[in-house]
Amino acid sequence: MPITWDDIASIAIDHRVDEPKSPRFVEGDGPDAPRALVLRMQDATNIEIVLERPVVAALPGRPPRGGARTVGVVRFWADDPRGLLAAARPFLVDEAPGSPRR
Repeated sequence: MPITWDDIASIAIDHRVDEPKSPRFVEGDGPDAPRALVLRMQDATNIEIVLERPVVAALPGRPPRGGARTVGVVRFWADDPRGLLAAARPFLVDEAPGSPRR
């Protein structure tokens, strides 16, 4: 699933522990909350990316565990979450108030 820097609304450290270990789609917490694509290491994720607009993601298999689904959030495990945020920051922060995002 290709995601460009312009597709990202926010990226944050957000540690969650959840079963099962396999990648899966998770429905949002409320009626307007976006569906998430969750890619765990062991049974945890520590990065959450909120997308500007929904994108289509595909997992092997058929719904509800697989297939193509629209997601607004991607959660995954990064070995160095602070390093990931530091590397992403220049691509997501405006240089000056009112300037377009890169």
